[in-house]
Amino acid sequence: MKASTSTQKPHITSDNRGQLSPLYTIKISEENMPDTSAGLIKRYERNKDDQASNASLRKRPAAFDFLKCAVDQPIDNLRQYLWTHGYGNGIPEDDMQLIDLIRLVLTDFWATAVKPDYPTSTNERTPFVESIVPLFKYLSAVMRSVAFVWCEKGLSICIPQYTKLMDGIGTTLLDSVDRVLIESSG
Repeated sequence: MKASTSTQKPHITSDNRGQLSPLYTIKISEENMPDTSAGLIKRYERNKDDQASNASLRKRPAAFDFLKCAVDQPIDNLRQYLWTHGYGNGIPEDDMQLIDLIRLVLTDFWATAVKPDYPTSTNERTPFVESIVPLFKYLSAVMRSVAFVWCEKGLSICIPQYTKLMDGIGTTLLDSVDRVLIESSG
């Protein structure tokens, strides 16, 4: 199946940057903007190193071991492995939560891998809806700290003078603040 290609690539105008800069640092390429602080650049580089070494996963050794074993399974055995392993006494609650998330994500991966291809080219949003949206749903179901709404909703809920549309917004349940803004260009 031929992947769909967007003719409208996302871009950040100087107006967009000006409106968002008090709240966010925007990084699109390996280059840093001239006004990016040295401390932020250092945190970004440390984050890249942590990501390369799986630092977050290593903090949850039972979940990390479960994931390593799961990805070694043949695709035909993956679902059975996911739902029959990784249970047991003595697994810390944080590891169990991550294992639950791994189960859901890899079950969805299995479904994506084995489902038939759509017979014609698909819309550019298809991969977003099939692969990205479910990740947020699973995160919400397992963590129970953020609820997501999916629609084109104005960004003006966060920045009153800004009217860009978003595809999804995640609101934390503890304080009812919109903290995750999701946009799929297209």
